Amino acid sequence: MNNREKIVINETKKYLVFDYQDDNQVNNLLNDWFSHDKLIIIDKKDDDNIIIKLEKDNYSLNNKNVSLNEDLNKIIDLFHISNNIR
Repeated sequence: MNNREKIVINETKKYLVFDYQDDNQVNNLLNDWFSHDKLIIIDKKDDDNIIIKLEKDNYSLNNKNVSLNEDLNKIIDLFHISNNIR
């Protein structure tokens, strides 16, 4: 996982919430939600963290080596260079 900590997912009543990390587990989770047209909210309040909120559903973390979907990759790139957007 690129020598980062394991993904920490906080579950609320409506969402699965976590900090974006460029690693296989996050990419697999985002690709799965995107391919199934589930709600994905991407939020950035400061220079450092991109927050991901996924429509709450059952999930499993998969460490399979994958790339982020091209459309999602473009969106994440825009968030990296921006502030205070959703």
